[in-house]
Amino acid sequence: MRCEHDGYDPAKAVCRYLAKHGSIEFTWIDVKDAISCLSRKTRFEPLLRINSGDFSFTYGSDHRGALIDIQFNEDPHIGGMVFKLTADGY
Repeated sequence: MRCEHDGYDPAKAVCRYLAKHGSIEFTWIDVKDAISCLSRKTRFEPLLRINSGDFSFTYGSDHRGALIDIQFNEDPHIGGMVFKLTADGY
């Protein structure tokens, strides 16, 4: 598992959490969990498996929050599937 946080302390905490609790073999479960956590009204059927996808939504309020981008796609350079979560605060 590799997690890039660019030295940003809140992202370091997410990396530590994923290293301890995340799934390397079933990363699509982490993707579903991240979307459900950050988009609180979003729920997935238990048997739904995400094979790939790009998801964008807002988190927080109109005055304080973040634009969230979640990507889960194959990366031939790294090899295998890559789960990328980006939060751009405003």
